[in-house]
Amino acid sequence: MWRAWLLARVLLLLAAALVVTRCTERQVHVTGASGPIVWQVTDFRIVARSVQGIPRALYTFTLVIQETQGTAMTFQQVVSRLTHPSISTLPQQSSVLWQLRPYGELRQPFAFPLCATDACKQAAAMAPWSLDLALLGTDTRLQPLRVVIHTGLPNAPAAPFLSSAATREDGPGPIPFETVQNHIMVRAVLNEQEYATLLLDTGAGQTFVTPETAQRLGLSPAADTPPRTTTVVGGRQVKVPMARLTTLAIGNARRDNVPVGVLESFPRAPLFDGILGGSFLEHFTITLDYPRSRLWLVPRGPPFTPSMV
Repeated sequence: MWRAWLLARVLLLLAAALVVTRCTERQVHVTGASGPIVWQVTDFRIVARSVQGIPRALYTFTLVIQETQGTAMTFQQVVSRLTHPSISTLPQQSSVLWQLRPYGELRQPFAFPLCATDACKQAAAMAPWSLDLALLGTDTRLQPLRVVIHTGLPNAPAAPFLSSAATREDGPGPIPFETVQNHIMVRAVLNEQEYATLLLDTGAGQTFVTPETAQRLGLSPAADTPPRTTTVVGGRQVKVPMARLTTLAIGNARRDNVPVGVLESFPRAPLFDGILGGSFLEHFTITLDYPRSRLWLVPRGPPFTPSMV
């Protein structure tokens, strides 16, 4: 009798292990293919941001899509939906202009607010979220395209403290970048502790961070540092208070003691933390590979020719 009980117990444990394994596989299954597109969901983070003036925790990630058959594509709409067994959600539809070159790559950021109520948080902890994406557009022959992506989302960590060893790499790159409406965005680490998304602007003479980013870093303009006059979008000149970052790292490119202006650059875009401008970029030679969404920042010196492999 006890043997039958023991056998039943072992089978039950194996079944439980199988369920856990399947759940884990679902959580980490973040790559796939859909027609001429291969895709990957990566760079999962939980970040604290202000959304319409209200502090929220956002689940952020990057969608990487690559064309595999030598056909140019343009996507005009994205329909996205987070789904959960216990939580009711609604699809979101966005108008975009994503141009994917033949054999090219695009990296696009996404962000979804996390649960705000205790009941929602408790339900979310019991099962993983899933993500459904539909990318709608046309190819070079103006034939309609529909790329469907379905994936489970793993638990994302909050941005951890990063040591200098963790943010430094050997060689000049490449550094992946993301694009939003033809603007280039790069991931940065500020003061070796705070992840940030900066808009690369080679025409900006100064690097800026938003007041919210400065607050998270504990930055405050020194009393003896006068504000600096700068030109913002629309040609308007404003006086910007100045502070200094101990370190600013973009992939393997790093500078210490970087002056930054504190400016509310993107009041309606909570994931933009500032502008990467001349006070950082002037120390590097910049090379961009748009089809592959890659960036090289090489310290000023002998010329460098990147390998486009």
